[in-house]
Amino acid sequence: MALFALVLCLLLAAPSLGATGARDTTIAGQAYALLPIETLAAQLRQGSAPLRYRHTAFAGRLDARMAGITQVRAPLELEEVFFLDQLSFDGVVFRAPVQGTRLCFGRGLSLLGTRFEGDLTIEAGQWRGPFSANQAVFADRLRRVPA
Repeated sequence: MALFALVLCLLLAAPSLGATGARDTTIAGQAYALLPIETLAAQLRQGSAPLRYRHTAFAGRLDARMAGITQVRAPLELEEVFFLDQLSFDGVVFRAPVQGTRLCFGRGLSLLGTRFEGDLTIEAGQWRGPFSANQAVFADRLRRVPA
């Protein structure tokens, strides 16, 4: 009986796949993992391990400064990533390379005073909504390859 109670408690305490796993969404006939933007924000705050996202859609508005992100040490590699809501990385320092292929910024992107100390490469990006990069500093190489 005690064993049954222990197993029942463990099952009730364990998170379900639905609570922790990514949901799926379809955009233009393609399936993408749908994640809350807080997932990305937490990883950007954490450390310097490379971050890679492919076929992902992030939902939610992100103001990096309000989320406690003042610098990003991790290299970023993004491929076919949709940001469904507005992003603001105003004043953030990116210390490692940022590479994006087929990105979509659905509601705008703000990089006011942002500093990129590593290479920044954006290939075939879509910009919807307002975009601002006033006073942004690109220390190494900026490369934008048209769609």
